[in-house]
Amino acid sequence: MRVYSVNRIREFDRITIDEFGLPSHSLMEVAGHNLFKEIRKRFEGARSVFVLCGKGNNGGDGLVVARLFLLNGCNVNILLSEDVSVATADFKRNYDILENVSKKIPNLNVYRYNIDEKTVIEKALFESDIVIDALLGTGINSDLKSPYREIVGWINSLEISERIVAIDIPSGLNGDTGSPMSDAIVSALTLTLGGGKIGLYSYPAPKYTGEVVVVDIGLPLRLDTSPVYEITDGEMFRGRLKRLDINFHKGSGGHTGVLAGSDERSGAAYLSVLGALKSGAGLVTLVSERKVIDGLTHLYPEAMVRELDYSNTDEKYIENLFFGIDTLVVGPGLSRDETKKAWVTKVIYGWKGYLVLDAEALNLISGKPFSNDKVVITPHPLELSRIMNGVSKDEIQRDRIGYALRCARELGCTVVLKGARSIIANANGDVTINTTGNQFMASGGMGDLLSGIIGGLSYQTGSTYEAARIGVFVHGLAADIAKERRQSPLVATDVAEYVPFAFEKSGLYV
Repeated sequence: MRVYSVNRIREFDRITIDEFGLPSHSLMEVAGHNLFKEIRKRFEGARSVFVLCGKGNNGGDGLVVARLFLLNGCNVNILLSEDVSVATADFKRNYDILENVSKKIPNLNVYRYNIDEKTVIEKALFESDIVIDALLGTGINSDLKSPYREIVGWINSLEISERIVAIDIPSGLNGDTGSPMSDAIVSALTLTLGGGKIGLYSYPAPKYTGEVVVVDIGLPLRLDTSPVYEITDGEMFRGRLKRLDINFHKGSGGHTGVLAGSDERSGAAYLSVLGALKSGAGLVTLVSERKVIDGLTHLYPEAMVRELDYSNTDEKYIENLFFGIDTLVVGPGLSRDETKKAWVTKVIYGWKGYLVLDAEALNLISGKPFSNDKVVITPHPLELSRIMNGVSKDEIQRDRIGYALRCARELGCTVVLKGARSIIANANGDVTINTTGNQFMASGGMGDLLSGIIGGLSYQTGSTYEAARIGVFVHGLAADIAKERRQSPLVATDVAEYVPFAFEKSGLYV
């Protein structure tokens, strides 16, 4: 599903109002009516509604919804964060309309924060079937200030999140990063207007948003020519891999090499090989030391092996060692010996084909742009922190999308920032947020398996970005299927077992 930055949605608003000539209050009316329909559909039988209103246009949307509930026979309570005199023009317009309606239908109570008795307001909140959060929209770009900081903390303390519906975005959440600006209201449902905001789908936003539903208000989204932001869904990769030609053969699936493993960490190499095999690579070869390759043939007889000699740095030797390999996966379980690291670094920066870097290989990145435009790196936040000198892990977690994009642009590669809601970004500015995967994946070897899957897909897709997107999606979906069937913590080989089922479920070969 296509999603957008806050600025892009804001620009669509501007075009609709300034260039198309639709008055802003008319757009607010459309938004309010469509919000009301969606809320009414989900809360059938609701008789009492409480609307938390800020002074901006998010609050104005809330007032339109409040009026429609009032007209439909509900008791309506409103909390104003600030005096109406400081509100936007469209807010004031809708507040006046609501007051006029309440003269004919008097089932309306209006409270003002810090003026009316808190216990009275809380009683109304607890008695309401629906609580609508219309305090703050996507305009927030700094930590919450008074009175919003206090209101957000207070509402969360009441533990009524199962009845809270956020308009556009939970108040306090950043629409681009998905992080709370010091705090954010925890909601059961978020009805986002016009188009999905990318931050709503990025960690840690799901802790605050609940279910996210896009409410159409007629914005001209088809005019968008900016880099593509997407979240994965069950249909987006359907038919992406073509194997319908009767002449398809093992060479058509590409030859994936895996440069991985050491005496103490051979298992990582085997998992990466397994990932490449499961992802449909036509040929898979492990390139490693003798002790590592000796253990592979008993596990996966489908894979081939090539023994390497780290002491041989001759370019012709290295060229022959990797001859015929289209995609190279480098890193899982590699030795930390300095001489061996220097040998691997030489391979990385001399490689011209598809290249997937994980684990130890990430520590060999120089920080300079790759000359090869077919590179994928797969760091977790701490590894990305090391790559981006001076940026802390916590900073990265507060803006996962932003830092994944920055790294992709600086290095000229595709970045897979692993974690809950993994981010895939490329140097063109395109971003995909993955929605598959679960907490049972928190065990060693998952990343090794993933690197092999991405490697195996690179030649088939002809695009490192597409291979990374599909690979992360399939990897997470396999874990979701495994969780559904086992209901227990998973290891990487459990997930590998269900990779074929994930391919089938996602319709990749349809």
